Amino acid sequence: MICIGISEEHDCGIAIVKNGELIFALSEERAIRRKFPVGFPKHALSAGVEFLKRENLVNDNIYISVGGRIHVENFELREKPNQLYDLIHKIFRTVNKIGLGRYILGSHVGISVLSKTYSLIQIGRRRTITQHISKVLPEARHIEFYDHHLCHATSAYYASGFTKCLTFTLDASGDGLCSRAFACENGIISHIQSTPFFHSVGYYYYIITKILGFTIGQEGKVTGLAARGDA
Repeated sequence: MICIGISEEHDCGIAIVKNGELIFALSEERAIRRKFPVGFPKHALSAGVEFLKRENLVNDNIYISVGGRIHVENFELREKPNQLYDLIHKIFRTVNKIGLGRYILGSHVGISVLSKTYSLIQIGRRRTITQHISKVLPEARHIEFYDHHLCHATSAYYASGFTKCLTFTLDASGDGLCSRAFACENGIISHIQSTPFFHSVGYYYYIITKILGFTIGQEGKVTGLAARGDA
């Protein structure tokens, strides 16, 4: 079986796994020569499909896994404005200013409502992605959209070599959450706990790096420089 994993977040790209072994991976930035691209990695996917054709691996037993049930555009990286996202962003800012953020964006009920809302307005996104995949790889019969953190946990667990372990994800945000914990045993991943993105340590760190004068995507520079500082 061949599985193609697709990410359309910042640093978007693809990876191809055959029977549990990584055989191809490419970030979109390598194809277009631009740092931190966000969106569907069409150039990387085309290169991956060409690789499969050269290796005579194209068949109808190819599974497509798209990371992220919902895709929230990053205002600093997007290429064109989106009025609907801008409106939702203004609502979020207002909710935070009046002190209701922790009750709406910081609760599981609020995140559930938010996720369902985004899912409804992203039907077109899923249709566009499916159409593009079908165009370059019509042999693909199985296209699924998976939770952001489950994708992180899956790649960590199955590549770890452990049969039983605790897998923990910590992110700025993904599908409305900043962290999830999973119990993994004998190839089965079971969800234990999750934390809404309102409580994200990642966003706190991101704000600190902005105060220091760095832009999005340069957070790692602060991590590297920290070790050279004088406490």
